[in-house]
Formats: sequence, C-alpha cells, structure tokens
Amino acid sequence: MFQILEPVPAMDARARRTIYREYVKGHGELTRVQVGCHNDMVMLEKDPNTEEAVAILMATGAPGERVAFPQHLHTKGEQTICLEGIYGEYLEVGENPDDLFENGLTLAKFQEAHPGVVEVLEPEGDKIPVHLRPGAVWVMGDNTKHKPFGFVSDSGMLLAQVHWGGPNEILEKTAAKPN
Repeated sequence: MFQILEPVPAMDARARRTIYREYVKGHGELTRVQVGCHNDMVMLEKDPNTEEAVAILMATGAPGERVAFPQHLHTKGEQTICLEGIYGEYLEVGENPDDLFENGLTLAKFQEAHPGVVEVLEPEGDKIPVHLRPGAVWVMGDNTKHKPFGFVSDSGMLLAQVHWGGPNEILEKTAAKPN
C-alpha cells in the first residue's frame, strides 16, 4: 500500500509545473525513457552508482484520456508529486482508505483539510481506484510493485515530479509510442 503525505500548496504545484515544462522544453539533451504509449520519463539527474534518480513523468494526449503505466518495482521506494492531470493508484479490496494517511488522519479529515486533492472511487473488480490530483504527494515503500494510471488534463498533459532512491525495474512490456 502507498502512503499519502501532506500535499504541496496549489501555488507551489502550479509553479513547479511551469518551471519543469519550460526546463524540459529548453533542454533537448535530457534523457527520455519511454514508459508506455504517450509517456516519457525525462531524467533530470541519476546517480550511476546508487541509481537514485529524479525525473519528470510526462504524458500527452486528448483531455481526459486515460494513461496506463507498466507495472514496476521500486527497490528503494518512490515519491511522486502530481503537478497536472490526475494520477491514480489502486487499493486492494479490503484495504482501508483511512490507512493511507499518517498520524491517525482519516480520508474524511484529509479531504476536509485539502478539498479536491484525493478521491477514493467505487471498486473496479478487486481494486479500488484512488485519484490523486495536482498537489498530491504519495510514497511507495521499499520493494513495492505498482501499476499506476492517470488522466490527461484539459491542457493535454499529465505531469508529475518523481524521485526514487535506487534501482527500479519495469516488470511488463510497454506499448510502442504511435507515430
């Protein structure tokens, strides 16, 4: 299960979105790693020894388009901050959404303090989708697998700032990017 942290303020999320979009646009030399149809992970920095890395995850498409990411394993965890669009993670049926938050905080209390940042939807089969909107911050623990999803914003992009502490591994084949 992932953990949801205190969100970044809306103004901070907008500022990061603007800075990263401009930075990536102006730096064609940055390494881009394809992580599925319409998805690029733009590597900002990566330690060759520890494989700790900072990247911007970008997906483009039609507004509202669903974006699928491949299942992957984080040996040293991951922290993600949604900057544009909606990112999603899944809870297993039976997992309590109140357990997503630290210090005994419940989903209702988090939503009251931070309206619109996190939404738990009705189950889809054996999984419960959790939508994480701009400002949402969440972490995956060491040696965790996940298969996130997302939705493109009205401006045609899904964007997040990602940090992971060490090696990660893509566990399933990714779809080719259409021409």
